[in-house]
Amino acid sequence: MAGNDITITHRMANGDSSSWIEFMKDNGSFMQTVIQRTIAQYDGSRCDTDVEDALQDVMVRLVANQGRLLRSYDPERASLRTWLAVIARSAALDALRKRPRGMVAMDDSIIEQIADKPQETGSERLFPHPALSGRQNAVMELLFDHDLDVKEIARLLDIGCQTVRSLKHQAITKLRGLATATA
Repeated sequence: MAGNDITITHRMANGDSSSWIEFMKDNGSFMQTVIQRTIAQYDGSRCDTDVEDALQDVMVRLVANQGRLLRSYDPERASLRTWLAVIARSAALDALRKRPRGMVAMDDSIIEQIADKPQETGSERLFPHPALSGRQNAVMELLFDHDLDVKEIARLLDIGCQTVRSLKHQAITKLRGLATATA
């Protein structure tokens, strides 16, 4: 099989389109699974857009610079699947790093869902707080002003549960620091 792997990678590097079709038929779903599992492991989500983008990135990496990466495949060092798994995992992690980290965009449906959630009479709104980032404020407001749980917030903001927990932790740490500085 290793001889066939080296042959197909070299044919692909030289632009043989039938080799690409054969290669994707044999390895496309495997690479997609590696990407999905990596994204789920680090973010708790399975966003199809991220998976598709990362899979496309793998294909671009393979052919960039006249197929330099394809030509570098060495069956003596690893099987084709192992080699592809490393590339797919790297592309998945890069896709996660490329996600925007700025203000959380809330569409009208999210705002309607929040507005429909009853707030206790006489309770004071705690957020937004000027010291927190937009994402931290969004998570804290949904947690404490609207009494939503982590899973609901993750679904509403289209982020992973671990990201919600992390943003909450960062916000609480920042607010504690402010409280101790003024005390």
